[in-house]
Amino acid sequence: MTAAVRYEGPLTASLGQLQTNLVPFPRLHYLQASMAPIISSGTLSHETISMHDLTTSLFSPETQLLSGDPSKTHVLACALLCRGDIAVQEIRHAVTKLKQRGTVKLVPWCPTGFKIGLCLQPPTCVSRSGLASVSRSVVGLYNSTLLVSPMQSVTYKVRQLSRKRAFIHWYLQEGMEEAELFEAQEFVQALIADFQHLESELLCFPLVSGLTLLGHIRYLPFMRIRFEFALNCAWNKSLPV
Repeated sequence: MTAAVRYEGPLTASLGQLQTNLVPFPRLHYLQASMAPIISSGTLSHETISMHDLTTSLFSPETQLLSGDPSKTHVLACALLCRGDIAVQEIRHAVTKLKQRGTVKLVPWCPTGFKIGLCLQPPTCVSRSGLASVSRSVVGLYNSTLLVSPMQSVTYKVRQLSRKRAFIHWYLQEGMEEAELFEAQEFVQALIADFQHLESELLCFPLVSGLTLLGHIRYLPFMRIRFEFALNCAWNKSLPV
C-alpha cells in the first residue's frame, strides 16, 4: 500500500491522497482490501497477466482479504495501487472496461470513483510462502457497503457474550467501565444503520427525483451537502455526474 510513496512512479498515491479520495463522509471511513494475483508457485503461468484480468479479479470473492462479494455491494470510492511494468494507458483502459461492464457498482454521485497509484518497482514475494513471484500486481482499497455483513456477524456474537457476561470481567479489571462496552455496541449498530440507509437510498436513486431524494435523507445529514452539489452539477450541466 505504501509502495507508491517509497518508490518512484508516474502516478503517486500518498496516504493523504488515499484518505481524501476514499473517505467521502467522516463516519464512513472503513476500507476493504483485495489483492491480485494470488496464485501458487506451482500454477504460475509464464504468460504476462493482463491489467484487465488483474482489475477484474480484484472484485471477485477469491481475492478479498475480508470475506464477501463486492459485486453485490455499492462502492463509494476505490483506489487501485499498481506495481510493476504497467503502462498508465493500460490501467485507464482496464478501468474503463470495469465501468462499461458494470463489474463495480459505483455510486451515481461519484462516477469517476477510482484513485490510481503506479509504482514501477516490481512486487516481491517472501521465500517459502508458496506464492508465485510475479512481475506485476494490484492492490485494491475500496469503501463500500460490503462491511455490513461482517459487522452484523460480530455484533451478534458480542450480544451473545454480553448476555452471559462472558469475558467482561477482563475488561473491567483493566479499568474499563461497563457502559463503554455498550457504547461501542451502539456505535457499531449506528454505523450499520448508516450503511443500510445509504444502500437503500442508492437503490431508489433512479426512481426518484433529486428533490425527493434529498427529502429522504434523514439519518445521514452529512450526505445532504454532497447530494446537493451533485444535483446542482447535473442541472447546470457544468460537471458530469
